[in-house]
Amino acid sequence: MARKRKDEGLNLDRNIRIYILLFLAGAVLFLINTTLISHMFSRYPWTIEAVMGDGSWWLTQAILIKIIYVGLISPIIEELIFRRYVYGWFLKKGMDTEGIIISSALFSLYHILFGWGWMKAVIMFPVGIIFAIIYRKYNLKGAITAHLGNNLSSVAVIALS
Repeated sequence: MARKRKDEGLNLDRNIRIYILLFLAGAVLFLINTTLISHMFSRYPWTIEAVMGDGSWWLTQAILIKIIYVGLISPIIEELIFRRYVYGWFLKKGMDTEGIIISSALFSLYHILFGWGWMKAVIMFPVGIIFAIIYRKYNLKGAITAHLGNNLSSVAVIALS
């Protein structure tokens, strides 16, 4: 009986470490993305408008709205839609690669609906691929955790700037 509890405790510790690493992976993904975008903006100023477009509605909101919507609600909703439902549909049909590509394309186009420019969709495509791969390996909770790390990093940078 004691051995079983110890094994469960080790498994719980392992799961916590995995989710911490997935959260950090999302934060690192944000940092890489931001670094590439900053470099692109400094070398090619025309890309600023192509990425920013009109800007998303939440950019002008209070920090609490940004934390709640961008940091918490949006990752959950987007992962449910694009990974669980879209990618999941393809997985059930044995179409893994097609599911990754189509769910990531829809994920990137979705960002244009919020006022971002066309280049934001281009930038979000590889992000969608990474989240889909995380979903495949670590399920919905894993993808949400990485997405939370990505979006909360974004909110933190905006709040501190």
